[in-house]
Amino acid sequence: MGVALTWVLLMIGISLVVIAGINQGHQRRSPRLTWTRGWLERLFNQLYFGTANRQLFSLTAPGLTGTPRSHPLPVHRLGDRPLVASRRPNGGPSAAIATPSPQASPVVSTAAMNITAPRAQPLPQALHSPEPATATEPTELRVNIEKHVPEFHLQVRFRATDEPLGLLGASGSGKSMTLRCIAGLETPTQGRIVLNGRVLFDSQQGINVPSRDRKVGLVFQQYALFPHLTVAQNIAFGMGEVPRTQRAADVIQYLDLMELSGLGDRYPHQLSGGQQQRVALARALAIRPHILLMDEPLSALDTYLRSNIEKLLVEVLTSYQGVTLFITHKLEEAYRICPNLLVLSGGKMLAYGAKEAIFQRPPTYEAARVTECKNFSRARQIDATHLEAIDWNCQLEVIDPLPPSPFCVGLRAHHVKFLRQGNQSNTFPGWLAMITETQHKVSLYIKLHSPPRSPHDYHLQAEVYREKWDLLQTREQPWHVRLDPVHLMPMIQ
Repeated sequence: MGVALTWVLLMIGISLVVIAGINQGHQRRSPRLTWTRGWLERLFNQLYFGTANRQLFSLTAPGLTGTPRSHPLPVHRLGDRPLVASRRPNGGPSAAIATPSPQASPVVSTAAMNITAPRAQPLPQALHSPEPATATEPTELRVNIEKHVPEFHLQVRFRATDEPLGLLGASGSGKSMTLRCIAGLETPTQGRIVLNGRVLFDSQQGINVPSRDRKVGLVFQQYALFPHLTVAQNIAFGMGEVPRTQRAADVIQYLDLMELSGLGDRYPHQLSGGQQQRVALARALAIRPHILLMDEPLSALDTYLRSNIEKLLVEVLTSYQGVTLFITHKLEEAYRICPNLLVLSGGKMLAYGAKEAIFQRPPTYEAARVTECKNFSRARQIDATHLEAIDWNCQLEVIDPLPPSPFCVGLRAHHVKFLRQGNQSNTFPGWLAMITETQHKVSLYIKLHSPPRSPHDYHLQAEVYREKWDLLQTREQPWHVRLDPVHLMPMIQ
């Protein structure tokens, strides 16, 4: 105990010295500070990699080109559970990371939780899904928890496999609280969390595995890099199970994977926001986590960087074989990254399943609103295939079965159609009330049946590309506006 406390105090002291040196170094380059920082960098390299070489990860590092880089993720065999496997277009998994199965808590059957995972679209034929770890330990997370805090009640129940699950919802919906409960940073009021057959939390049995023992990789919005450690040292921070002689080679491969080659000897303050985010992702993967939890990791980046990091993230997650939960409040981001979605609002689950099903057929008004549906009307059933849209003042043919009353009907903005002739079903005269524009799209606010009395007097919002808008402007109003029965979404109000 005394040795551990001494070590912690030593690390804190070194960290404070280095942080002070970095801050002062921004104002004046003191030879003494430079010497101190260099000495500490050598010390940390010795601790993490078994060498005091300061140029270990720079572009000019001797022997750097000799390091094998044939695998997109480092390779280890420290146990019987593969966690990360690379997928190559011309073959199956080429490598895997493994770690011993922890024995701190009991392994149980999770069938009793009775949760069905959503089925996502199959991967492209050029890629091959990694084989399951073992017959008895599938890659899966089962969550059934409640968390009570003042004026908020979280209640979620879901299952996730090795396909990324996106948690979508507005601020305050319970997304981050869910992740913190899974990571062990917060304790649920009641319930059960099981990861790969291992119970992490069970309120009835009194099980609550500490966060440090859950093998969780966390990626935060603000990166949370250690400012006193270099990029390479940040990545190697959690490589306790990897031999020191192997860590440098692994770090170099992570630097290659994240397009950070040659930057391993820099400090976080010397990197751009996008580079810092890639370091945070590499650090989370380097601990060989059973589960990767990402809390809005792209929200602090500008549009260009976010697009690039998003593409890299999709590539990395394609190779990662563990469970991934990805938090976002942006529908398009969730749709591009995650095959499956869990929609939350006010701590409650609104929808859960494959993204296509949730987007095309949201079960409730609130789920449709969170997934950015713009057009809603109260509805009343006429017969099995027709309804009255009360707020749009029209009768509509529908394809989907009608839910019990009270219900409403929704239509996404990009599904509002403009025809040259008005002889099809669900087609009505429409006048333009106002427009809003972006660089690529135009939003049209349409009043049905009669001209608008003001810019805010409209029934529907439509979205069209600029090319379509250029054509519409040449047509006389009223336009023929069609609400396609295929795209109308009857839903519980």
